[in-house]
Amino acid sequence: MDTKSRGLITAVAIGQFVPVLLYPPAVLASGNLVILGSVIAIFAIVGYCLIQRRVWAKTLTIFVQGFNIITRLMILIAHGANPLKDGGGGNWDVIIFNLVAIGLSTLILYRLDVPEIELAFNR
Repeated sequence: MDTKSRGLITAVAIGQFVPVLLYPPAVLASGNLVILGSVIAIFAIVGYCLIQRRVWAKTLTIFVQGFNIITRLMILIAHGANPLKDGGGGNWDVIIFNLVAIGLSTLILYRLDVPEIELAFNR
């Protein structure tokens, strides 16, 4: 495995939890720290297995990022895309955080679909 594909896999393994846990700070502060810690621990295990080139970890990452995109679109439609409600202010923090999370998940999916990464996982 060359250094380019190793670097891409490492970047995905380290950054895969960011789009899933990207919410406004008030939402994260109101959550349960045990659940948040458990989710981060699971992502750390999956990230380690990605670096070890386990195919199931790649499949799980693709599923989680795809599901994150679908979930964020639903949140965006339900909460963020109504700028005329309550005087026209809109939920700009929800809109921005969801658009950034969708973009990051799309980038991770794109990076996992690069031919060098496919070859690295098929060896």
